[in-house]
Amino acid sequence: MKKLIIALLIFTGISQVASSQVEKMQAMFIYNFSRLVKWPPETSKGDFIIGILGNSPMVNTLKEYTASKRVGQQLITVKQFNSPKDISSCHILFVTENKSSSMQDIINSINDMNSLVVSEKAGLINAGAAIDFLIVDNKLKFQINIDNAQKRDLVISKALQDMAYMN
Repeated sequence: MKKLIIALLIFTGISQVASSQVEKMQAMFIYNFSRLVKWPPETSKGDFIIGILGNSPMVNTLKEYTASKRVGQQLITVKQFNSPKDISSCHILFVTENKSSSMQDIINSINDMNSLVVSEKAGLINAGAAIDFLIVDNKLKFQINIDNAQKRDLVISKALQDMAYMN
């Protein structure tokens, strides 16, 4: 019984480390998305807002990763939203996996915003997200839906498109 408990503790520790690594990689990607996507000129005033929909440790991970970083001249601010109706103007909206079932409500909530929707769950580029994260061969990758970005007047750079995973 002790061996089983020890094995479970080790496995849990390993999976938490892996999860933490994924969050750090996602934060790095999101920051780089901010530099490789072009927003309309009227969105360059004030802070650069990265919104996170859902309760996730990603809020703290992104705050730590983006502390003292800028997008152009804009300071980066990370905001957390609990539900689609709470979403306010943001440049990037990260949709956590636990909120992915609300994608239609999310898209309706940001209808008039120039927000790059980034999903933690693969497949949501078919439901309105511009970028999805996915794991391929134990590596974090992302896919892009250019049309969803263009609907929000966003221009995805060729460099970012070239880095995207293609099936």
